[in-house]
Amino acid sequence: MDKIIGIGKAGCEIAEEFAEHPEYRIYKIGTELTSRADLCLAPRANMQQYEEHLDKAEVATYLRSVEDDSEVLVILQGGDPVAGVVLSVLEEIKGAAISLLYVVPEIGLLALEQERDHKISLGVLQQYARSGLFEMMYLVERPKVEEILGD
Repeated sequence: MDKIIGIGKAGCEIAEEFAEHPEYRIYKIGTELTSRADLCLAPRANMQQYEEHLDKAEVATYLRSVEDDSEVLVILQGGDPVAGVVLSVLEEIKGAAISLLYVVPEIGLLALEQERDHKISLGVLQQYARSGLFEMMYLVERPKVEEILGD
């Protein structure tokens, strides 16, 4: 991996952990409410609104240094509404060797809409993995991530 793309609060926080290693180029996409994001998106109510209102030209400009020979790790958490931008991000970097780190949220703590969004995201991304879009797809449970990284 030479490039790390964090999407959403958890994705940006995990990507930030890689920043201390100079061999990685870090990209962070989140909302205005996520202070760690470099590409800040206006807050939206749900995944569909993030997908519909995404400025794809802005994403293309932000990710312009991700080239076809890049090895990219995309990190996001299921149930996070901003994860609705992941398909557009993947479209921009489709020539790169992509791996995905999907943080499985604690289902018992999710609202019904977040649980639905998690199931949809995971299902779609698993289909992408089966189709060969990803080199690897890693699933990790949020409590394990917190155990490793701390709060």
